[in-house]
Amino acid sequence: MNRLYVLLALFAAIVFPADMAAQGSDRKAERIVSSTVAKLKRSPLKCDFSMVYYNGREQTNEVQRGHFVMDSEKLRLTMSGIETIFDGKTQWVYMSNNNEVTITEPTAEEMKDISPIVMIDYYTTGHRIVMDAEKSDDKFAVINFYPVDLSNTEYFRISLKVRREDYMPMQLAIWQRNADTITFNWENIEAVKVDSDSFSFNQAEYPNVVVNDLR
Repeated sequence: MNRLYVLLALFAAIVFPADMAAQGSDRKAERIVSSTVAKLKRSPLKCDFSMVYYNGREQTNEVQRGHFVMDSEKLRLTMSGIETIFDGKTQWVYMSNNNEVTITEPTAEEMKDISPIVMIDYYTTGHRIVMDAEKSDDKFAVINFYPVDLSNTEYFRISLKVRREDYMPMQLAIWQRNADTITFNWENIEAVKVDSDSFSFNQAEYPNVVVNDLR
């Protein structure tokens, strides 16, 4: 897999734990985060997205774009010839360049950066959550997540931008301790109808596909 896809796989347990808030968290910020996750769970959605990897040492950007359809923890995502399908338990990753699919049953942590729900929800535990007063305005709330234990993380801050009118997430940026930044931009989020086959891999549609079943 290419480097950006590995980062995405690092890009659902989809329940807020009772001890979500770390000491010093902002209750208003927590409510916005909770409302955002609840909004994303409410109905199936489709969305375009971009992922920007900024190399702070070389001062260069790498950008990849994609599209996904999600229904709570279920997801179908396409990016750069790679299709990821997750039905809530089983994940299929299809690589079009070699007509190969890998089947796994990933953990919540392994899935945490695939779905916006999982991504946002994952960072609520073990983080201090506060509003960014300087960057927030009447239209958007910007919320910072600071890890309580920096010794176990490669990042020092995560910023989430949420549209106030409907609690839709617009952007999530991960600020790495090595000066790199990974930014996810979600665009054109809208409700969509899905059927029972939307989140399963139909092998008959991929003639001569090579199957790597790692379950």
